[in-house]
Amino acid sequence: MTSGQAEGEMATMGIPVRGGERADDSTWSGWPAPETLLLCLIAFLALIGTSVVGLLIGTAS
Repeated sequence: MTSGQAEGEMATMGIPVRGGERADDSTWSGWPAPETLLLCLIAFLALIGTSVVGLLIGTAS
């Protein structure tokens, strides 16, 4: 870390990272952003849904 960088800007070329520093000085928990979790949930449910539909079509024919 160079002398011109703040703690929340480590290894980002001086660009602040979302969640890198909090107003209440708490440490980042490591969880992804809520919209990322939502997208992963939608993708997971779509995968399960297509698998179930494929099994139903396979057993019906």
